[in-house]
Amino acid sequence: MKQSCWKYYLRFYKQHRYSLFLAIALSVAQSLVMLPIALLIDYLFNHAIKHSNFHLLVWIGLGILMLYLLGNILALLGRNLSLNLTKLIIKSIRIEIVQRLYSYPQKYYDIVDRSKLHTVIVQDTERLDVMSNALISIILPALVMSLGLLPILFYLNWALSFFLIFIIAPIYLISGTLKKPVQRFVYDFQRAFEDFSEGISSVLQKMEFTRAVGAESYEIRKQSRSIERLRQVSKRAAFSQALYTITQASVVSIGGILVLIIGGWATGLGQMTIGDLIAYYFVVGLMRTQLRMLVGAFPQFVEGNESLASLCDLLCMATPPQYNGEKKVRAESIRFENVSFQYGDTFALQNINMNIPRRGIVVVTGSNGAGKSSLINLILGFYVPYRGELFVNGYLYSEVDIRFLRRSLGLVPQNPVLFQGTVWENITYGMPDAQKEEVIKASKMALADQFIENLSVGFDTVIGERGIRLSGGERQRIAIARAFLRDTPMLLLDEPMTYLDGEIVTRLSNTLKELSSNKSILIITHNEDVISQADLIYHLDRGKIDFVGTPEEYFQRFGRVEGE
Repeated sequence: MKQSCWKYYLRFYKQHRYSLFLAIALSVAQSLVMLPIALLIDYLFNHAIKHSNFHLLVWIGLGILMLYLLGNILALLGRNLSLNLTKLIIKSIRIEIVQRLYSYPQKYYDIVDRSKLHTVIVQDTERLDVMSNALISIILPALVMSLGLLPILFYLNWALSFFLIFIIAPIYLISGTLKKPVQRFVYDFQRAFEDFSEGISSVLQKMEFTRAVGAESYEIRKQSRSIERLRQVSKRAAFSQALYTITQASVVSIGGILVLIIGGWATGLGQMTIGDLIAYYFVVGLMRTQLRMLVGAFPQFVEGNESLASLCDLLCMATPPQYNGEKKVRAESIRFENVSFQYGDTFALQNINMNIPRRGIVVVTGSNGAGKSSLINLILGFYVPYRGELFVNGYLYSEVDIRFLRRSLGLVPQNPVLFQGTVWENITYGMPDAQKEEVIKASKMALADQFIENLSVGFDTVIGERGIRLSGGERQRIAIARAFLRDTPMLLLDEPMTYLDGEIVTRLSNTLKELSSNKSILIITHNEDVISQADLIYHLDRGKIDFVGTPEEYFQRFGRVEGE
């Protein structure tokens, strides 16, 4: 059990500490209600039944019934309060995880297995939820109630209570050695389950490709090995949990049997009355129920503890320094000054000096792998230059609020990012309050309005995962419409015409030229129509700028646009 992880977890309870104390208080009150019941049972047998007092018998019975009902009401109130509390805690943790994910640098997502990360976040927060509920609703109340019942047992018969502790305690300590294997098997099970979940996610993502290359048998064998491992570790974890639970339950049952034997013997010798024995056995039964609840909740606690450790590793992970300025700047111009950038040990860009002015179209072209997309990643602040500086509106990138800056950039990535949902939801992503007139206008500017009208239900058409129900050109135009809708002072377009035919390319190029009268536009492209509309062209070769000039100068030097 990592102490630092529990400190992190428990800090979420600080703002809910009064609810926590109230939940525990209700548990204490519930245990206190049991004391009069035991005394009433004692009085019932030793007086009401012994003296055949029917009226007293009825009143005692009604008193016991009322106390039972009161105890159940307190238990229900405590359960409701603890559920509200635990759900709020898990909600806060999940929100913090989402916030944390957006704070990690792009380099983290370049190397992390996202399918596995998804499994860890979803499964481990769910297990933590189960553990939290068990902790507040079962473990803490059962502990409090057991501690509350213990003095009652000593009050009823201190000698028998000491004897029970003397006999039961060593057996509990011996059975406690089962905890470590349970924890180990639970850890193995969680890792195997994560591998299984990751494998299924991979199967779904690669379905078309696997079928296309005839690799179904290979993939089935691969996933079968993962499933077999999950079967084995799942069986071991379940069996170890069952063994622990049964062992602990047996210890509790032994205590109950010993009470009957020893108490019956003491009653036979005249050292206890039958009423004393039944009252004592009643309280032992209550404690036995609480102990069984504790034993039953132990596997949930173990699973939750392992999940807490995984989530803690994720949330407490050290991250490289990122841009953390505070100036609210909307991008109108951007300048690269002697910028070099590398992935690992390989330079993608070297000594880049480039200017994107306040208005106009700047085109960056060059062969594949020349470093063109790295320019956009640097502008977006996904990466920090290895050397040199970036400036926006004359301010250093380190001075500006990078998230605010990104909101002023209209992005069309090389591979349009679409998601399961409607056309409307994809165009208005991040702008849920966009007006219909604005969406229609952006769609017309992107030349997407006609094909959208021809869809089954227009803007309400569901386009499938990654927009699979649309053609490449249609996906690209939706991405362009999304960028236009944001109406930002700067547009960044990475190969925006790849899947579009000649007429549409020409019309979109003309639209971009019109927009450039009051917007800054950076376009990465090989397309001749787009290049001819540029105000300035940069040509990249192996991460270096080897040409800067007008379209006329570009065509004089290179003759034609390089093929992709």
